Parts: sequence; C-alpha cells; structure tokens
Amino acid sequence: MPLYDNLQSVILAAGKSTRFNSSGTKLIEKICGRPMIVYTLRLLEELNINATFVVGHQKELIENTISSNISRNTNIEVNFIHQKEQLGTGHAVACTQDKWKKDNILIINGDTPLVNNQIIEKLYKEHIESNAAISFVVAKCPDSNHAYGRIIREKSGIKIVEAKDFDKNIYTENYDINAGIYIAKTDFLNNCINKINTQNASKEFYLTDLVQIASEKNLAVITYEAQFNRVMGVNTPYELWQTEETKRLDIIKNFIDKGVKFSLMNAIEIDADTQIGAGTLIEYGVQISSGSIIGENCVIKKFSTISNSIIENNVEIYQNSIINNSQICKNTKIGPFAHVHEQSKIEQNSVVGNFVEIKTSTIGQNNLVLHLAYLGNTITGSTVNIGAGTITCNYDGISKHSTTIKNNAFIGSNNTLVAPVTIGESSFTAAGSTITEDVPAHSLAIGRSKQVNKEDYVQRLLEKLRLKSTSTSSSDKKNNINNLEQENYIFSNTCKTNNSQENI
Repeated sequence: MPLYDNLQSVILAAGKSTRFNSSGTKLIEKICGRPMIVYTLRLLEELNINATFVVGHQKELIENTISSNISRNTNIEVNFIHQKEQLGTGHAVACTQDKWKKDNILIINGDTPLVNNQIIEKLYKEHIESNAAISFVVAKCPDSNHAYGRIIREKSGIKIVEAKDFDKNIYTENYDINAGIYIAKTDFLNNCINKINTQNASKEFYLTDLVQIASEKNLAVITYEAQFNRVMGVNTPYELWQTEETKRLDIIKNFIDKGVKFSLMNAIEIDADTQIGAGTLIEYGVQISSGSIIGENCVIKKFSTISNSIIENNVEIYQNSIINNSQICKNTKIGPFAHVHEQSKIEQNSVVGNFVEIKTSTIGQNNLVLHLAYLGNTITGSTVNIGAGTITCNYDGISKHSTTIKNNAFIGSNNTLVAPVTIGESSFTAAGSTITEDVPAHSLAIGRSKQVNKEDYVQRLLEKLRLKSTSTSSSDKKNNINNLEQENYIFSNTCKTNNSQENI
C-alpha cells in the first residue's frame, strides 16, 4: 500500500493577502520563476496526494495558475472549492467537507512554498503511530514580533492562541509557533469542525481551535518541530524576498550535489524548473530562468542571461550574452555581448561572436559570425562566413522577409542583405555591398559604387586656391574667404567619398 494511500489534502488559498500591501493575491507571486502556490502543488504531486484547493479572493486567477501548472504525468486529482465569504480558516476547511474521502486530511496553507516532503512524511508518521486526532507542525521563530499563533502547553492541555488574541500580560513570549500544517483524522473533523466558534478578536472561525477541542476531549494531539526557515509563511514582500533567497540556495546546492560548479553562488540567479548537466561551470552574475536546459561541460561566463533555452553539451557562452527562447547546439561559442533570441537555433561547431544579434534565425554548422552583425529571419547552410558589419534588412515596414545563405557562402564585411534574397552555394559578396537580388551559386556579387581615383587632384586644387588668393584685391578678400571655405568643403567631402570605395 502506498505510504499516503489514506491521506488527501486541503490547501487554504482563499485569503486576501492584506499584509502583502498589494491589490493582487500573493499566491501567484513568483519565487525563482515559479508561482508561490505551484510549490504546494508540486509537493503534493511528488507525494501523490490528491488536492482540494480552497479559493476565494481572485479565485479565477489562482485556479488558472494551478490548472496550467499541473504536471502532465501527475496521478493526483486536483479540484477547487469556492469559499464565497472569507470567514476564517475553520470555515474554509468546512467548505470542503463533501470532498473528504480518505481517513486523514492534510491541511496546509498555500503560502508556505519551502515545505518539503520530509516534513510531511515525518508528521504523517508520528500522526499514524500515535493514533492522533490531530497533529501539526511547530517551529521556533527568531523574531518575537511576529504574527504567528503561539503554542500554549498547560497542565489542562494544549491550545493555539492566534497573534491577535495573544495577551503578553497573561502569557510569556517563549512559545513555539504554529506553522499552519496539520493532519487530522477525518472522523474527528466530521465530528468537531462545526464546534468552532467566532469568540476571538477577528470574529472568524479559527481552524486552530480544533487543537484545544481535541485536547479537552482527551484525544491525542501530536506536534512535530521543524526548522522555521522551512515552514515560514510569506505574508510581506520582505518575506517573499527571504523565501526566494532560501529557495535559490536550495536549487544551487542540489546542482552542486550533481556535479555542477559555481563561482560566488550568492551572486547567481537560477530559477526552479531548470536543468544543468555535470561538469558545467556557472560564473557569478549569471541568470538562468525557468524552462532552460543546460548540458554537460558547458561554461556560462559572468553576467550572461539564459531564458527558456536549450544549451547542449560543451558550449561556451562568454560574458554579457543573452540567450532567450533559443537552442544552442553542442561545441558552439557565443559572445561576448551576443544576443540570440526569438526561436533561433545555432547549429554545432559555430561561433557567434562580439556584438552579434541573431533573431528568429537558424545558423548552420561550422558558421562564423564573429563581429558586429545582425541576422534576422535568416537561414544559413554549413560553413558560412558572415563578415563584420553585415546586416539583413528583413522588415519593410509591414512584413518580415527571409534571407537564405547557402553552404560555403562568404559574405564580405559591411554587407547589407535586403530580404527576400538568397545567396547561392559557394558564392561571395564583395565588402561594402548592398545585395538586393539573388546571387547564383559560385558567383561574386558586387553591389557598390566603383572607386574613382583622381591623380594629383589635391596638388592641383591647392595650387588653384593659392593663385586665387594672390590675385584677389583686398576689397574682394571677404568673398574669396567664403569661396575658399566652400571649395574646402567640396574637397573634404570628395576625399571622404573616395576613401569609402573598397575592392574585395
């Protein structure tokens, strides 16, 4: 029999997140790239425990978030119950009564994303072995100025006093806190859930009252102590930040155990739902977002960003490069300061170098795109060279157009390829060319003005200017100066035009 065959769960996700100081629900705030409430879903999927989410405030948003993140291979049932009025946690659990089919119910707050399966396993084990009516997790909070319920143990029994009802004149401050994770017998819940009242500061039905009810009936009540940083709730933006820091460190430690190397791991951001192969080095300042898969023996240099992309084995990504929604095949080199995005693919053994942007393009095997280039909506064959300063003009103001560069083509420096255009196999384009028509295979395309050299032009021009200067009367000097400035301007621009003409 599976360990949790007699256990189902209720997740409390109906609150208004008032302490978060936000108009939206905190439960969809992302922690390491994953919505907070999805961590609870993943925990229950891992444990194979059916889940009922109690929703209320912004219920459609929460339901959509959970439904869209259910794992494809999960075996658990997930359903939702709407708590129309937020009348407290006890009322929220009571709303799910029709769904209680198992012998025991796990009840957990939806804002505890750091809870792991070991905590649930140990709580459940002690609950079953003690034949408890209700069992719950406690912890020691390092901050006395907290909003958690306190565990009061007295000769008469045990109870939980919520923060709003905690009177420091009656109780001392050294109490364990309630972590909001419970396992209760279904029979006990059926018999006692309706005995909860609203005689408290909030005028709500507190689920925590069940502990005192069980104790007064001399039923077994069990507590299991966990580390506070594993069960803390997220009630403020600061606690969200704390939780993300803890979760990210967990992710990095897990990768280290699998052979991944990191430098300055506190300065690295890695989301959940990522994969990194053994032998890969991640340098400081790197960001790796959800959905990314990085192979073995790669090097990701400092301040690079990888989002929802596949990086195959033995890839080197140099500093300050951005890879987004793309695939980098094995044995390639990217960067520094390269940008590959929008469903691009770089085939194996290619190099995409300094200040190169690749957008919605497939770059073939053994390509060299080394410097200062832009390739958009482009497909290249194998063994293609793209000269420095080359760009594809893929947008005409209305539509995008494609550029095709076939095997063994050589694109000269400072080329402008006006799409749609095809560069044939083993063809060359001259440096400085603007290519507007297809280039046949094995051809040389020259798309630039012919260079003109005017021999002795400068000497003749200066001699002419000197003659004019000596023959001009003093009364005409002002006009001569204006003419001289105009001729110097013409001379200067003529030189610039001539210098811009190049031979291949």
